[in-house]
Amino acid sequence: MAINYELGVAILGSISIIVTIIFVIISFLIDQLRKHPGKLVFYQCILQIIYDLHFVLVDSFYMKIPSSLCQYFGFVFTFCYFLAWNYNTCLALEIYFKLKETTNTSYKKRNKMYHIISWTVALALNSIIAVVKNFGPTSYGTCFVAKQTYGHFVEIFPVVINFPLLVTFSIFSIKEVTKTYESFVVSVAVSNMVLSLTLTISNIFSFIIIFDEDSVTSSDLHIGAMIGACSGLTLSCSRLFSKSLYKKIRKLVRKKRNHINISLQEYMQEGFFQDESSADIFRSTIWNLNEFFENLTKKTIAEILITLYLRYANEAEVMHIKKLMISYSKEKYDSLLEYFPYINHLYNPSCLIIEYNPDIFAEIRNNTGFDSTSLSQTLIQLENFTNIKAEGTNKGGKSGSFFFTTSDGNIIMKTIRREERKNFINNMLKYYGYHVLHHDSRLVRVLGVFKVFPSNLDFVIMENIIPKVEKIVVYDIKGYISENRTGEKMVKKDTDFIESSFNMNTQVKNELIKVLEEDMILLRYMSVMDYSVLIGHCQDVMKITSRYLVNGHDGFLLVGIIDIFQEYNFRKNCEHKVRRFFTRKDISCIDPDAYYRRLFDFLVKHL
Repeated sequence: MAINYELGVAILGSISIIVTIIFVIISFLIDQLRKHPGKLVFYQCILQIIYDLHFVLVDSFYMKIPSSLCQYFGFVFTFCYFLAWNYNTCLALEIYFKLKETTNTSYKKRNKMYHIISWTVALALNSIIAVVKNFGPTSYGTCFVAKQTYGHFVEIFPVVINFPLLVTFSIFSIKEVTKTYESFVVSVAVSNMVLSLTLTISNIFSFIIIFDEDSVTSSDLHIGAMIGACSGLTLSCSRLFSKSLYKKIRKLVRKKRNHINISLQEYMQEGFFQDESSADIFRSTIWNLNEFFENLTKKTIAEILITLYLRYANEAEVMHIKKLMISYSKEKYDSLLEYFPYINHLYNPSCLIIEYNPDIFAEIRNNTGFDSTSLSQTLIQLENFTNIKAEGTNKGGKSGSFFFTTSDGNIIMKTIRREERKNFINNMLKYYGYHVLHHDSRLVRVLGVFKVFPSNLDFVIMENIIPKVEKIVVYDIKGYISENRTGEKMVKKDTDFIESSFNMNTQVKNELIKVLEEDMILLRYMSVMDYSVLIGHCQDVMKITSRYLVNGHDGFLLVGIIDIFQEYNFRKNCEHKVRRFFTRKDISCIDPDAYYRRLFDFLVKHL
């Protein structure tokens, strides 16, 4: 009878490996499955394949393997077991974090953190078992943590720590998610918990047998092993059973077979834009985690655009109000659908926006040439929503900030941190007063500062310095040279700027540097650092109107100062000391006075 159980364990383990390999192959063919947070699932699958191998090595096989080799296999399989648990927990945490911070796209930074934590914990736990030499043949005849050893106390660690964390994050995620994505989040949470349960049950009997060997029969052990052997099936099948995935696979097969790209007509027939005037731009049907993350960000940005449109389309005079609450009713939203049908399925009854110092920003907008009518029309254009849908948000900048430029290129919306918002509001009068007195200032014009709920997101809208012009070269200058200050693709950095050359009149250059110096002195006074001088250069001669335009130059040159929100606070001071400890090279994180002097000297030398 035991042989039948062992055979069942081996068969289930083999099926689990095959199904998981199929999902890994599909993930290689469809890039979106490997985009964040799909990478965490992809890593899980690789680890699951290795972990499931130990279910294939039952008695009839492992007896042929020397004891030392079985211990080595046990080390590898157990490490993958711990690591798979950690990645599964990180996935649950990442989903919850994304629901709380819908526009935060600093995925690279968080991925590094997940890898460091997951590998450190897995190595630490595995090392403990290795030190006490508890790897070897298990109670049901595989190479893992040796039977009836104290290594099972370490093996049970994920059940005691990871599983409760995973359940907690999953429950919080379900509570946090809106109805639009509720079914998807629930399905992901359930599949994660079922996977964790199969891993838990497979090891719980091995732990109990330490205390009471007679209470656990051989059948119990092998049934537990069979359940554990199904963990890979649980992981892969929960991702494979999707109609949308099958459509993607069929489309991919047709594309490979015909060696042509899918036509626009076929793309439209798949349900994206069948009629531009009545397009359901944001689908509620989600088929993978990356699309879920993308849609969360995009839907939040679209909701903000609608709310701000209503704010400026019906702007009333506000006098000396520090905060203005902005929201809209379902009736108001329905009335908009008659004129803007493309915003269908974007109503969020809980969406509330706070505007800070609305009277001051109204003055800035008027002085900048943005009246309420033009601003509202800029925000509600169809192209804005189609661009949001089409453009990827899964790039993950260093700061986690999300940028969106309106289709006409006039306005930029950027998310900022809470501390940045508070610092800028505290310096609002200095900023406003400076613009009143210095009309030639190159500081970017901030047109509004906001906070949106329930996502607890701070953001600003600003005038765009660089227009939508082809063949324009953009430089982001911070005043120091390092490996990180070499640009790629569209935006170039300090090193690239030094290698370029501008035919600028000496008098024009001196006047420009003087204006930039005055602007940077203000930023130093506001304790701001890490700002950039943004330079746009185009050789083509064309007519362009901009307050950031530099006259007396071949083609045209645009110069402005951006990223003016970061205060040199206690956190930045600590960051500066840590970075200085590890490197003597130039770094961005320095105090405002040193930052000003370094950037000013760079501009005098290289501009």
